[in-house]
Amino acid sequence: MPFNSGDLSMEEKAVQTSIAMISMVATVAVALTIFYNPKLRQHPSMLIGYMCICEALSCFNALVWAIHPIDYICYFGLHHLYSYTTFNA
Repeated sequence: MPFNSGDLSMEEKAVQTSIAMISMVATVAVALTIFYNPKLRQHPSMLIGYMCICEALSCFNALVWAIHPIDYICYFGLHHLYSYTTFNA
């Protein structure tokens, strides 16, 4: 049976959310350190900084998948934003 994010308990979602948040904060901190330190703005370090930003974005996408996209959309009210921008032209 394939893994379904809707099968996770609240405790499992909390653990995955905590790990994802720590990962995103750490990778953004590394990227900001590289981008704002003049000594680190060399060729390979800049690539590592951009890779950190991509890692943070992919971690955010994995977090949304883990907590279930419908829960994410309803929690932040994104369905209202979609209906206001699409159907009330």
